[in-house]
Amino acid sequence: MIIYGTVKAVIIQFNRKNNSMNIRIAFRHMEPTPALESHAHKELAKLDKLINTEHTPIFVDLVLEEHKLRGDHRVELRINLPHGHLMAHAEGKDMYLVISQVIDKMVAELRKEKERRLSKRDRPDENKDPLRKLKEDFEK
Repeated sequence: MIIYGTVKAVIIQFNRKNNSMNIRIAFRHMEPTPALESHAHKELAKLDKLINTEHTPIFVDLVLEEHKLRGDHRVELRINLPHGHLMAHAEGKDMYLVISQVIDKMVAELRKEKERRLSKRDRPDENKDPLRKLKEDFEK
């Protein structure tokens, strides 16, 4: 357990056996429960399908935070990939629902990032021939 002033955070770290995806789950202002951990791991398995083709190392940080005064929960998910960093967050009354929402947002972000990288790779490089535009204009 790590205590930062009045903020109490419990960080649980897991390493995936087949790849080097490091998962850290941090509980802020709340005690960790096995039910929340198992739900988080079940939801993080959805990301595994999209991330398993990435180069290693991959770091996944899931921060579960409870706001006692407002009575709601905040979940933040950060993924550090070799080619960039992605982040998603959500807030709501039900922690399980908020975890599912943030995972769904991250799945959409990962798919969008993968599409962007694939389309960039398949696009012809316009910078290889700087006179290409002049040639096209001349041919018209």
